[in-house]
Amino acid sequence: MKQFLFTLLIAFLIPFTLIGQKETLEDLNNKLFCNAYVYGKTDSLTLKFLEQNFPYLTKEKPNGGRSMPPIGPDAKESIVSLKFKKHPFFNFLIKDGRLDFTTIEIPGAPKFETGAELWLFFDKAEDANTAFEELVSLYKNVSTTKEITEINGQRMGKFVEASSNNATHKAILTLSKENNSYTINFKNWFRAN
Repeated sequence: MKQFLFTLLIAFLIPFTLIGQKETLEDLNNKLFCNAYVYGKTDSLTLKFLEQNFPYLTKEKPNGGRSMPPIGPDAKESIVSLKFKKHPFFNFLIKDGRLDFTTIEIPGAPKFETGAELWLFFDKAEDANTAFEELVSLYKNVSTTKEITEINGQRMGKFVEASSNNATHKAILTLSKENNSYTINFKNWFRAN
């Protein structure tokens, strides 16, 4: 009887703890990007990488946001990569993964990131398809617009969520095969309306 009452109590309380905690498309994007853009929720490996490359991302965002120094003709673009064998927030069976940050380097100013792109590499089609389907399912639950296509063996999911703060969050997932390797590529972008 005690076990039944305990189970009933747990079943009753769980929905109340989940109210107001619905995950958004932006939340999913951040998790795929290893929470690199979410102060205080970054895993330790990503945090070390950010401290070395983009220390401003390890600090709370100032009230007015961050501003990038003016880009002059001597600015250099590059890509800095965080490589990993296991994603910190998803249990995909990957061979390896890489989070590429596009950067701008301006003489006399710290390196500044201007965006990111995620790459997940798989040895087996089954593992890649499972990961892709899991991500598509998660994004379908939080998207106001969703489009899944397949062209010449490449699968693509495009997702859009118009949020309450008058902004649009988008995500694109692509699953492709090259030689005997399978890749999921993830891009996101944000646009204030």
